[in-house]
Amino acid sequence: MKIRFVGTGGGRINLVEQKKRTGGFVIEGSLKIWVDPGPGALVYGKEMGIKPSKIDGIVVTHYHLDHSNDACALIEGMTGYGFKKRGFFIGSKYSVDGDEKGNRILDTFHGSLPEKVIIGEPGGSVDLGKAVFHIKKAVHDESTTFGFVLEMDGKRIGYTSDTEYYQGIEGAYAGCDLLIVNSIKPKINIYKGHMHTQEAITLIKESKAKKGIITHLGYEYEKVNLEKIEEKEGIRFAKDGETIGV
Repeated sequence: MKIRFVGTGGGRINLVEQKKRTGGFVIEGSLKIWVDPGPGALVYGKEMGIKPSKIDGIVVTHYHLDHSNDACALIEGMTGYGFKKRGFFIGSKYSVDGDEKGNRILDTFHGSLPEKVIIGEPGGSVDLGKAVFHIKKAVHDESTTFGFVLEMDGKRIGYTSDTEYYQGIEGAYAGCDLLIVNSIKPKINIYKGHMHTQEAITLIKESKAKKGIITHLGYEYEKVNLEKIEEKEGIRFAKDGETIGV
């Protein structure tokens, strides 16, 4: 099994400037699953040789554009330009049903194309036969945001999505073969709903993940020597376009 990082950037500035791409990542195993496809996912993915028609499913952990912008385009690709009902879409409640103001990602037409449209509910599980998603709590300003632990091909892949460091999060992601942690800011700040670098590192170590990698980096990471942190802490930051094995 492998993870292909179509993009490793997050936040509003990267969304527009693309200093780091915002294409999310693809998990490839018995199923091929695109997670949080923000702006550029379709184009950057094609540059990497990832064919939307071969995707089995799409996961959108919340409806912010840096996680979801290209989701409907990828649904069209996954479903043979919209002519073949296939695949699955797992999304936060607001992504699928909309929030109190009607904001959503999945419009009526694109919601009709996948075989399955599933709302990810923290504490619940989604059994797809070849894979099982265990949906995890997230603390973010999109209140229906979720993370997950994916069990597939004998491996456990954890992904926090955007969340604060909350009590019990280490246990939620315990025992992962690979834990992917979002960290939009390198230092402590007033920007709630996200982890900074040290929190992400602590989570990887306290959860006892076999491998940990930090992604969804905000624009302020452009000023940070990532290699120095990697060497000191024994963790990794994801790079645009790279593929890692699990």
